[in-house]
Amino acid sequence: MESELLFGLTNRSITKQELLQKVKRDFSLLPEVLNGTCSSKAAIRYGCGKVLMDLSDEQPERLYPYMSRFTDLLDSRYRILKWNAMTIIANLAKVDKDGKFDAIFDRYYSFLNDEYMVTVGNVVGNSGKIALAKPYLIDKIADRLLEVDDISLTPHMTEECKRVIAEKAIEALDLFFDKITQKKRVISFVQKHTNSPRRTLRETAENFLKKWAMNPPADQTPKPITQKHPRIRPVQTQLSNKHNLVLYVDKDLVEKSRDLGFNLSKTFENHLKHVITQFSAVNSLEKSDSTVKECDWWAGPDSNRRPSARQADVLPS
Repeated sequence: MESELLFGLTNRSITKQELLQKVKRDFSLLPEVLNGTCSSKAAIRYGCGKVLMDLSDEQPERLYPYMSRFTDLLDSRYRILKWNAMTIIANLAKVDKDGKFDAIFDRYYSFLNDEYMVTVGNVVGNSGKIALAKPYLIDKIADRLLEVDDISLTPHMTEECKRVIAEKAIEALDLFFDKITQKKRVISFVQKHTNSPRRTLRETAENFLKKWAMNPPADQTPKPITQKHPRIRPVQTQLSNKHNLVLYVDKDLVEKSRDLGFNLSKTFENHLKHVITQFSAVNSLEKSDSTVKECDWWAGPDSNRRPSARQADVLPS
């Protein structure tokens, strides 16, 4: 039986924000709100979940004693409550003096294999705050994020969904890249997405590489080539499937590239691959009407007019 206070969420005599303020003024109401997540009424169930999520962000120490309650919500049959719990647990990581999150690490990251994109997205999107709160778990978290390309396809996890997840993973890795041990592995993961057909993923990957690959942390900074020789003798190497090519490039660009330590051959080769990939994709779209129609679905209206994930306050920013 719901209390009169929580019942107000069903008839809108009290808003979620008003309930949040009441709890902040009187934390003796917290157990009542926690019990509200078990309500049979959706307005109470999800209203309480939202209030608890906001509280965990603002005053995590108040919710920390109830960590096991949120861990139990990971198994809720209501996905929104599951997503709320993921964010709450991540918020509590910074006050986790007893290592409660460490004990459920594998369970938390097992949701990377979930069939729903939003569930996986919440794990990935919350990873940055967990890593910053628990630096000793950084490499372990990075290992999990670098495996998102291997997520299996499901009716709720399309190739486009996987691109969204990869974008979230890069954003999370960006938050603690300077503390990751296997930086080359991360750079390799990000580079794979610079040719993505998803514009925002492509831009996120490119911005990451501009920030870190070309200006890496001090402990991994390559020594720039600063010698000014009138002639530089090329190194003779036996490379299969390589063709010797003469290019005319602006002299100042060449000098700046050398100072920054760029490999001009590799840079040109990667850019050429990128241009060819884009050109091929355009040709394919022009040649196939059916391909164009298949691409329209992502921007089209959803036949299921439920609130979006972001409207439901479940995707971490």
